[in-house]
Amino acid sequence: ITEELLLKLGFIKEEDSISNDFEFKKWIDGYPITVSDLSNTKDRDYSVHIDNRLYETILGADIQYLHQLQNAIYFATKHELDVNNIIK
Repeated sequence: ITEELLLKLGFIKEEDSISNDFEFKKWIDGYPITVSDLSNTKDRDYSVHIDNRLYETILGADIQYLHQLQNAIYFATKHELDVNNIIK
């Protein structure tokens, strides 16, 4: 996963008001999804946080690869992350 890839996937880059680090946010069918470069797991550079429509956490995981992000989003929301426009 890279910043460029996240932007191509439709994530919006925002500065976190508490840590001043950058996060990438996207909403899929009302589910807020946040990807940041704050990971607590060795060999995982990013974390994904997904809330339900009431902003209650339903998934938090450390990730490294696009397919892990896709799997996390599908597991939590039952919606696919559309990657057709970026993968050639």
